[in-house]
Amino acid sequence: MKVLFQLVSGQVIPNITAHDYINPDEVVYFYTKQSVKELNQITNTLNQSYKQVEIDAFDYSNIYNKISEALKLYLNSDTEICLNFTNGTKIMSTAAYNLFSEFNLKRIYINSENYEILEFQNHFPVKSNTINSLIDIDDIFSLHGHKIKSKTDPDLILINDNYKTLYEFLKDNFKSLSSSILNFAAKYDKNKLINFFRSNLIILFNNNKVSLTLKNKNNSITINNEDINIIQFLRGDWFEYYCYQRIKELNIFDKLYINVQIAWKNYKFKTEVKNQIDIFGIKGTIPYAIECKSGSIKQEAIGQLAAIKNEYFDRYTKLILISYFNTNPQMIEKTIGNNDIKHITINNINELKTEILKPILKLR
Repeated sequence: MKVLFQLVSGQVIPNITAHDYINPDEVVYFYTKQSVKELNQITNTLNQSYKQVEIDAFDYSNIYNKISEALKLYLNSDTEICLNFTNGTKIMSTAAYNLFSEFNLKRIYINSENYEILEFQNHFPVKSNTINSLIDIDDIFSLHGHKIKSKTDPDLILINDNYKTLYEFLKDNFKSLSSSILNFAAKYDKNKLINFFRSNLIILFNNNKVSLTLKNKNNSITINNEDINIIQFLRGDWFEYYCYQRIKELNIFDKLYINVQIAWKNYKFKTEVKNQIDIFGIKGTIPYAIECKSGSIKQEAIGQLAAIKNEYFDRYTKLILISYFNTNPQMIEKTIGNNDIKHITINNINELKTEILKPILKLR
């Protein structure tokens, strides 16, 4: 029988990671009055037998004695006991660590920033195991009290040959067409369809169908009588898909998703989308929310990305903003000031390898 002792606090993903790593038969959670919500989120996400013990977050004796009482129930030769001391206040983790040291029992620490799980017993060296993602996107949102409404299968984005043709043309020619496309995107109103004429872009509407002509100096494409949904692809979805494909080629994430739509909690709005994340990646235990902008970066995009982190995730979540064009120094400084948003251009997408595979550790 395997039993996992877990400290509960504001960060919940390490609890799930430890659970999946140990695969216990039973879990004992030590929580405080301030972490009841997190305890409920964890136990609701995991279908697992568990016990719970309330402790005082800052009283060493209280913590030590209550964990000791629980430990005595499992101290026999048939039980493998492990402590996850990643979470909790410093007093909580110190008291629990010291107690388990006295019995030479296994202790683990989820070192999220370095993508590793450290195993401690009363001897060296400390054992290190690389974390491959042990958690999926639905559990990440569930742990923070939210649900995914939908996520797009990337294999279904290029719906037909017209989408494929448009995608390939935009990959090679967007820079020369960008002024016209972005001008159209800014004026577009799905409730008031108006034909658009430029020397390099012609868009003609006919009921719920649309015809497109895109021209460059050397070549052009024409798409006739396509479903009007292709307009959304032209306005920006093509760039999200392009970023997704470029990131996928880097092979740096354990899991990667595109067009993640977040549901409202209120049942009345079940058919609506509360928020949308262009690309969502998971590396180890760390979520990455990625926003893609084919046009200029505005203050509202920075604020929206920061707000998504604050509402749906914890402080370990990383934010990345990918743009087609370079942006001005003032806007770059604003991205850094808003929850450390990392800005890169699509031409410098390889920078993600350094950003993600070799994260810069910060002292808080």
